[in-house]
Amino acid sequence: MELIQIDGLIAITTQEPDTFKLEWLSNLFQSRNFWTAISIITLVALLKYYSSTRKSLLFLQPGDRDYIKKNNHQTLTISAISVLISFSVPLWLNLPISKESTGAQILQSLLTVSGGLVLLLTFMENRRKNDIDELKNLDESIQKLHTNRHERNTKSIELMFSSNTPAAVSAAYSLCNIADEWVNESKNSENEDKFNSHKEAQSIINVLCTYIREYGKEQENKPKERIYNELVCKTILEELSNRLNTLNKGYSHWNGYNINLKGATLIFPVELKNIKDTNSIDISECTFKDDLIITIAVDKNDDTDSNETEPRVLSLEGCIFNSSVSIVGNLGAEISKINLQNTHFKEKSRLEISRFSFENSASPSIYIHGTQPHETVFSYLSNAYIVVGMEYQERIAGNYEEKLDYQEIPGNIKISDCPDVSFKISDRHLVSGEVHVDCKHRYLKMFDVTDCIMNGKITIDAKKIGEIKLQESYVYHGLNVACKEEIQLIHGPDSVFLFDGLPNILQVEHSLISNTKSNVEITANSIISINLNGAYFYTPFKISNEDNTIKIKNLSFFKTVFYTLVNIDKNTEIEKGNFKFCSVYDKKTQKYYNFNPQKTPNIQELVPRQEITTRAKKIADTISAIALAFGLTSK
Repeated sequence: MELIQIDGLIAITTQEPDTFKLEWLSNLFQSRNFWTAISIITLVALLKYYSSTRKSLLFLQPGDRDYIKKNNHQTLTISAISVLISFSVPLWLNLPISKESTGAQILQSLLTVSGGLVLLLTFMENRRKNDIDELKNLDESIQKLHTNRHERNTKSIELMFSSNTPAAVSAAYSLCNIADEWVNESKNSENEDKFNSHKEAQSIINVLCTYIREYGKEQENKPKERIYNELVCKTILEELSNRLNTLNKGYSHWNGYNINLKGATLIFPVELKNIKDTNSIDISECTFKDDLIITIAVDKNDDTDSNETEPRVLSLEGCIFNSSVSIVGNLGAEISKINLQNTHFKEKSRLEISRFSFENSASPSIYIHGTQPHETVFSYLSNAYIVVGMEYQERIAGNYEEKLDYQEIPGNIKISDCPDVSFKISDRHLVSGEVHVDCKHRYLKMFDVTDCIMNGKITIDAKKIGEIKLQESYVYHGLNVACKEEIQLIHGPDSVFLFDGLPNILQVEHSLISNTKSNVEITANSIISINLNGAYFYTPFKISNEDNTIKIKNLSFFKTVFYTLVNIDKNTEIEKGNFKFCSVYDKKTQKYYNFNPQKTPNIQELVPRQEITTRAKKIADTISAIALAFGLTSK
């Protein structure tokens, strides 16, 4: 018998010491608890190592040597964990692993799954390595492609400024094609690559726009040695137009890129078709020697799911036009504003704006002032608020003590088939031509002319009319208003209506006056309010409706003077009237008589009105002075 100590344990044995140690270790290795503990410790260690390896991969780039090494370690770790779990599960469940036992079957199944997992991980790792190689190759090819584009770009710019016209034109086409490549790449890229491609395309577009602008400056200054070529400039402009045309599927679309042509001088016709993004095109302060045609596309934003879109504005501010200008919306395109402020139209120029739908706004949707065109046409404009002539507040610039001169609007103005339109001629303007509003089947919201001289005839024809304002204005050749339904308001206090532009009709034959086309005639079914207080009529005045009785809720002729024929239909029903100091002048007696339309044709008591005679002479003198100043002639 011998007393021995192993790992702090004291045992009494009759065996030899070496024999006892081997037997103890054999028992230990056959213990399930021992192997369970070992498997758990190993599993925890492997999981911890996997976690640390995974974190380190986050700070490495795919393809780096350390990244590949760490990733291989990660794959091996996952494989080891799978095999370890396969052997540990029977131990943890205290199942025997002898042949054909339940534990052996579970072990075999788990080993099969683990083997498949290892094979899958190996396949995925190989696939990932192949992808990395492909990405490397793709990056290298993209880099070579970009380098090639930059070289072509530089060479094309040099050729575009050469004196060889065919080579210069070819270079312009080449630059446009290179820009297309960048644009297409930007559409198919994300994040930083998208931004860089967009930036490269924009830089080429800037070069093309600069060529057009500098060509215009050269035309103005006319140096001895010319650098810029007209044919190249035409080519660039045509290519720009093709790429801004949303309906042209043969080109890349440059909508969304800044097109800066500000201040350019263009001596040939310009046509921009189906433009979508008007906000990114700057053609302000340009000089157009020939015709300009702009067509606006229907869609204003590619993002149809977005409820918030930037208001679409077309600005031609400060432009000079030597010929006709046509701005047309494609199928009633929506737009917020067309800006024609401080524009200058040369003689016999024409402006046409048609087929747009405007957003309801208190500010003008079409604002034009400067040197006006010889003829202006507005047609098929929905919800438009049109202002012609600079607003009084802008002209006066805070100096209300200074009296402004009349600014001339030389041509005719026509408004045709515009639903819910409002039209205004700003204060202190002289309109030499006719104003014709033809909206027979539409609603005319407002017609506003205040403190103006209207040398041509005013004709308004609409289904329904909101307001007609002719305050403190001179109307030389008549006013005809035809409304199928109701007129809400006619407001013309202190206005003067002349007979063919004449301030004095005392010597004119009666037959000429009765047959004149410069009369004032109002036709409607009903009128809510007419205010002609203080107005002077030197031409026949008529209110009529051949088919029905006219109903007027409020008719006011306070201090109104009629110098010739007055014809208010006998079927007119006037609900409320104010005819105090309203007078009719009798040529025979050369006296003024009180006039009450509600009691027409009977003229009330004879009352001479000397003060009115004095005022009438003053008005005649004022009209003569204005006519002399502006060279207006009458029949």
